[in-house]
Amino acid sequence: MNHTLRILAAAPLGAALGTHATAQGPASPRADHFRPIASYNVAGINAEIVDAANQGNLLVYTDAGAQKLGFVDITNPQQPVEVTTLTMPGEPVSVSCVGNFAYAAVWVDLPTVGNLPPQFLPGKLMVIDLANPANPTIVGSIDIGVVGETPPEFAQAAGADQEYFGNEPPAPRAEKILVPKDSPNRTLADLKGKRVVLNRGSNVQYLLVRALESANLKYTDVAVAYLPPADARAAFERGSVDAWVIWDPFGAAAEAQVDARILADGTGIANNYNFYIAARPFAQKHPQVLASALEAINETGEWVGRDWVVREGLKAGERVAVDNRLNPTERYVLCSVCGGPKPRDGSFHDCNNGRRPL
Repeated sequence: MNHTLRILAAAPLGAALGTHATAQGPASPRADHFRPIASYNVAGINAEIVDAANQGNLLVYTDAGAQKLGFVDITNPQQPVEVTTLTMPGEPVSVSCVGNFAYAAVWVDLPTVGNLPPQFLPGKLMVIDLANPANPTIVGSIDIGVVGETPPEFAQAAGADQEYFGNEPPAPRAEKILVPKDSPNRTLADLKGKRVVLNRGSNVQYLLVRALESANLKYTDVAVAYLPPADARAAFERGSVDAWVIWDPFGAAAEAQVDARILADGTGIANNYNFYIAARPFAQKHPQVLASALEAINETGEWVGRDWVVREGLKAGERVAVDNRLNPTERYVLCSVCGGPKPRDGSFHDCNNGRRPL
């Protein structure tokens, strides 16, 4: 079965950008106008997620059904040429290219245990060297990662050979169940029979289980839909669901931007830890790397805590975020316990009583 990969051209960008491809192409009359300049039937089952490498001259696409990555040369976008394919150790579900490397998220084909659904099978982030596009090479997979409290449990149940080597302090208020601001739902018990959306296999699925239990409800008492955060927010804003179970910063953004209301958070229900894990063979062979990783993580956390400045006109002790990604008008004070910045309005502050985070 073939799937058509379509090359599009867009105005002053000098690049073609479309649902399936990105390529160098001639300008068109309008900046918001896209026009097809070529189509190409790739071999395999499907051309799904696509990214560009080699200064936009090489397209890399996932083919989960065939368990391969495909590579198409679009140096001449009017005449795309398939270069090669590369077999993955499972189903590639996403790919992103940076420099001479492609990073592919791959579901690993491991046997399930009991009634474990296949969606919970562990995966790997494969690193592919694109220095020679005609011969892309898998140079390794990611050996260290950070996860919430639930995903590694599913991975262990599926047989993943992993080891915990660190954790961050609990952050129960950083995960929450949101409802629209004028929703009639005021308590967890009100969720019975309602539509709830969340990310499958994540920390917030565990939060929902525990929250329902605290209200003497079963998981089957609500209608659960599984969507990633971006799609879940869209469904929430459309009113297609009654509640959204999500973590920050997605939850905080919905509170600020669409006036979402917190029905409940993890306080007293779920601790919401982040864990640092490693492939067990890697951990046993390179314990010094894990120690170095923890040291670097701690140094970064401490630097973030220190990187605050006093702005003119603020009262003594008040701080604002230097990071422009934060709301520049949001003011902070120094925590009397840990010395780090905390929101002045008293909202969640991950203090850890002044201890190092790991």
